[in-house]
Amino acid sequence: MKSTFAVFAAALPSMLPSTFASPVSPSVSIEKRAVPNVCQPDGAQANSNYLYWDESATCQAAGVATGCCVTALGTLGCSVKTEDEVSDLKSVVGKHIKKTGQFASTTVGNYTATYDLLEDDKVNPDVLQEWYHALGPDDSLSSGNSGTFAYLLFSYIAKDTWTRVRVSCL
Repeated sequence: MKSTFAVFAAALPSMLPSTFASPVSPSVSIEKRAVPNVCQPDGAQANSNYLYWDESATCQAAGVATGCCVTALGTLGCSVKTEDEVSDLKSVVGKHIKKTGQFASTTVGNYTATYDLLEDDKVNPDVLQEWYHALGPDDSLSSGNSGTFAYLLFSYIAKDTWTRVRVSCL
C-alpha cells in the first residue's frame, strides 16, 4: 500500500503547469522493491519519482564494481541537454572522485559534486566509463524530457566500499 505522501507526489505533476511536470509519468511509478539497491535514493526521496540507469552489469563485466548506477531525482534546477552540459557533468564527476575527504566538493560549470555523508570517498576511476553510459545519446539522461533534474546520484559498490557522488546545479 502506498503512503499518502507517495500518492500525493504521484498526483502532483497533474496539478501543476506542464513546465513543472515530472519527466516520470505517475503511471510508470517505480516500486521500491523492483529498483536495485544501488539505484535507490535514501530517505524521503525513495518515495518520490526518479529515473535510474543501472550500469551494474557493465561494471561487473569490466571488473570495476559489483554495482553502479546513476539516479536522477526531481525535475527542476539542472539541465543536461547540450554537449557542453554533458561535458561539464562528466568533468565534475571525474575530478571529484579523485578527491578524498567527506566534505570535499568540486565545481565545474553549473555543477557541484559532493560525497554523501558517512559514505566512503574512494572510487575506482575505471567506473567513470560505466557511469557515463547513462549520459550517452540513446535512452539516457540527456535525451528527451529526462534532461532536467534536481540532482543526480552516481552510486558505486565494490567489496566493502559504498560511495555516492551527489551532483547539483548552481
